Amino acid sequence: MIDLDSIETVLAALGGTLTERGFAFELAIIGGSSLLLQGFIQRSTRDVDVVAIVVDGELRNAKPLPDDLLTAARDVGRAYGLGDGWLNAGPADVLELDLPIGFLGRCETRRYGGLTVHIAGRRDLIGLKLYAATDVKRVQDLGDLLAMGSTPEELIEIVPWV
Repeated sequence: MIDLDSIETVLAALGGTLTERGFAFELAIIGGSSLLLQGFIQRSTRDVDVVAIVVDGELRNAKPLPDDLLTAARDVGRAYGLGDGWLNAGPADVLELDLPIGFLGRCETRRYGGLTVHIAGRRDLIGLKLYAATDVKRVQDLGDLLAMGSTPEELIEIVPWV
């Protein structure tokens, strides 16, 4: 599991591994790892959800993740006991629905050596969590909305996108 204490370490390890291997990747992430990185939640998460690869400032489909990135992520995952799928493009299908307009501009960007991470902003995380909460099997998304202190106004504002 990835928690508040380990997420920066794991991302830095991945970025360092990529640098050592001569690679660089830019990713847009959402989900629990984004919430952790921005201090919205304290709970741990199983993975880092990549919604898109960023190329020349544009969001591109992350499925499938590039082999060089996956190989480095597997190596880091094994070193930290996370398993092979800790970095995945599971939510990349959301990109086909179109992310909220201005998504990338609202992201917080952090660099870890050969890894640049664009962390979804609060407004977008609220929308994505609300969208995910429409699946009755995803109870944690409602909990995340509550943990973020989402206001009625914020929820109403993002409903048209959802």
